[in-house]
Amino acid sequence: MLISQRRLTILIQDQNDCIPKFSQSNYQFRLSESTPVGFPIGHIHAVDQDLSPDFRHVEYKFINNEHNHLIQIDANNGSIYLTERLSA
Repeated sequence: MLISQRRLTILIQDQNDCIPKFSQSNYQFRLSESTPVGFPIGHIHAVDQDLSPDFRHVEYKFINNEHNHLIQIDANNGSIYLTERLSA
């Protein structure tokens, strides 16, 4: 059995008083070569407690993602999807 791992680093950018906090300090998602395209790999979630409701919105995106042909993240809800079939 071949196993491959990839690490994604998340950079948090904030524009005002409170930095967003993730619901977990570490996220791990597992999938196999048979995982279908469009499959939701996992979900990340952060909350921003800024005083102004206008600045509480959290937007998710990958920056400098060398695997952007394989995975994408929903900017509004943090769901991560497989966008291309995996190969051995």
